This record gives sequence, C-alpha cells and structure tokens, in this order.
Amino acid sequence: MALTKWAIIRAVDSGHYHFIGIKSSGIGRFSSRIVAFNLSTMAGRTQSGRIYHLQGDPDNENTRLRDCVAERWGLNGEDVQVVSPTEAALAMPVLGHA
Repeated sequence: MALTKWAIIRAVDSGHYHFIGIKSSGIGRFSSRIVAFNLSTMAGRTQSGRIYHLQGDPDNENTRLRDCVAERWGLNGEDVQVVSPTEAALAMPVLGHA
C-alpha cells in the first residue's frame, strides 16, 4: 500500500511506531504497529502483515491525522509523537533482512 503525505508516529505510552498518510484513493490511513522498516527503500511491514511504501516527502505537520489516531487510541495529541524515518529504522528490524 502506497502512502503520500505520510508521517511515522510513536505512541508515547507503548513506544509502538505506526504509519499515517493518504492512500491513492485520497482517504487517510493509519497502520497497525510497524514491525520492520527499510530506510533505503522507505518500505515497512506492519503487525497485520501489510507492506507500506512511503512516497514523496513526509508531512510531519499532518496534525489532523495524528489527532484522529490519538483520539481513536484514547490519547491526547501530545501522547502521539511524529518521529523521523531514521528513528523508526533504528528501533526495529530491517524489512527484507533476516
């Protein structure tokens, strides 16, 4: 699944990372927990098994999607942090490697 206007977020309470962004249909999307991420290909696999491809530049100011995610999880917007792809890559296995 390709995402544009994307960001990687981290839930402060659990430390889990998630993708948020816009699908090609124009609908907002947020993923289950990221379990593997490849910084060089900007692709990651989530707990559900779905592969996400991040396209274009990040939209770290996408507070609307971030706040929707926080609300769904019962958190405040401040409890969900936007993080860099590098931080996410360092926190988990590399997608495509053993």
